[in-house]
Amino acid sequence: MFILALIVITASNNVPTSLGAETNGDYLACKNTLSCGDITGLTYPFWGDLGNNNNRPKNCGDPNLEITCQDNGVPRFTVDSVTYRILHWDIGKQNLTVARDDYF
Repeated sequence: MFILALIVITASNNVPTSLGAETNGDYLACKNTLSCGDITGLTYPFWGDLGNNNNRPKNCGDPNLEITCQDNGVPRFTVDSVTYRILHWDIGKQNLTVARDDYF
């Protein structure tokens, strides 16, 4: 019985977590982060194409949270016709600080 359990555990360590993930361009592009001005390392739930290899496809984030980089490096996104600017992003602390663009 011990031998059978050992074989199952050993075999399961060699199974890829996502079949074909290493060759799937869409999957690999989701590892990209976005940078705009002083804000760097934007990942999920954001996506966008900011140019110069600074992009994450739409399937890598929430479809409503496209980042645009405007006005000397100010990252913005729009939700329900209200535009917000990102003031601070700390993924380590899972902290995002935003302000309504029209009130800023």
